Amino acid sequence: MIEPTGGVVMVIDDDEDWRELVVEFLSHAGFDAVGARHGREALARIGARTPDLIVLDLEMPVMSGWEFRREQLRDPRLAGVPVLVASSADPNGLPADGYLSKPYDAADLLRAIAGVRAASSLAA
Repeated sequence: MIEPTGGVVMVIDDDEDWRELVVEFLSHAGFDAVGARHGREALARIGARTPDLIVLDLEMPVMSGWEFRREQLRDPRLAGVPVLVASSADPNGLPADGYLSKPYDAADLLRAIAGVRAASSLAA
């Protein structure tokens, strides 16, 4: 099992049960995990606390993952926050730091997060 080194992870997913499960798992794994129901809620919550990594679903009401990512990349304060797209939808070339197909298990999620964090630290 990959050992997390903590940090704030925001999980943006409209499936309440899935989002809560992922947030709870990440919290138990040593992350400070927070959730948002859609991109608009995520942007509002990020205003108070910028995450170290975002786990992003794509198909959501109000503001989809594609729309969220466009807004994120336009904001110089948020553009550098790594994004792991975790969705059953095809990302269609959406720029992201990692991709994980839903449904995924806990080990796959931790591996994907570790890969995104490693790549982000190399790029820094």
